[in-house]
Amino acid sequence: MQKLAHPKGEESVALAAHKLGVNMSLSSQSTTSLEDVAALMPTTPDGPERWFQLYMSENPELSIPLIERAASKPTPRRLPESY
Repeated sequence: MQKLAHPKGEESVALAAHKLGVNMSLSSQSTTSLEDVAALMPTTPDGPERWFQLYMSENPELSIPLIERAASKPTPRRLPESY
């Protein structure tokens, strides 16, 4: 919801995080799509990570597509499947 405070919202944060080499967490309530943030913040094995913060819906069918979209974004580091 960062675009409520600034017109470029999460886009500016993604660019700054990438430039500074720090992690970024994107909320499921964000005003910028997962795909747009992923394009602005490419990952490398030694670079910053992109995290996704999910606010679960009472209806899991609404949350599952978001989880699948986030999981489809390439990242060099992932939590183990058993996590």
